Amino acid sequence: MEEADHLRSLPPRKSPRAALAEAVLGAGRCAGRLGSAALHLLLPPQCLICRKLVSEPGALCAACWRGLDFIEGPSCAVCGLPFDYEIGDNAHCAACLRRRYNQAALLGQALAKRTQKPLLADLLTRTRPTPSQGGRNAAECRRNVRGAMAVRRRHQAALAGRRVLLIDDVLTTGATANACAAALLRAGADAVLLLVLARVVRPEPHAI
Repeated sequence: MEEADHLRSLPPRKSPRAALAEAVLGAGRCAGRLGSAALHLLLPPQCLICRKLVSEPGALCAACWRGLDFIEGPSCAVCGLPFDYEIGDNAHCAACLRRRYNQAALLGQALAKRTQKPLLADLLTRTRPTPSQGGRNAAECRRNVRGAMAVRRRHQAALAGRRVLLIDDVLTTGATANACAAALLRAGADAVLLLVLARVVRPEPHAI
């Protein structure tokens, strides 16, 4: 009787196929850990801001973490622009309210998540209101936004000597992108690149 109870308490024997599958999964997990360790050895994780070595990808070093200015209090639910006074939950700034949503910020968020690069959706600000660019030719667009962009003061120190990727949804004349790039370079950026989802192709005039 005791022998029968002992036999019943033994775990069921695994089939050869199940045992092989478990062994393969275990080897895969071990290989994944070894591959991750090798990758960290060849390409050590770096701070997203200053590029010092950190313990894991996507992290900040202690000095950069202490230097962060977190947005507190009321802010735009889309771009994070701080408000000077409380205006309720899920509020939008005037620019995002006009656009209903910020396509460039959504593209930037997706790209930053994929590349583990920092995103500053509020890096630039307009120094004056600018009318819509719709219906204007290239020269008029350039005049409309000339000198209208500036880097926010709280980001100027971190911008010095950095390469910046500007992201927009649609490129038309390039006037706004050029104005933004000029503001970034004036503030100390080393280089400015532009990434857009689509661009407007203007038909070439045909000779008669």
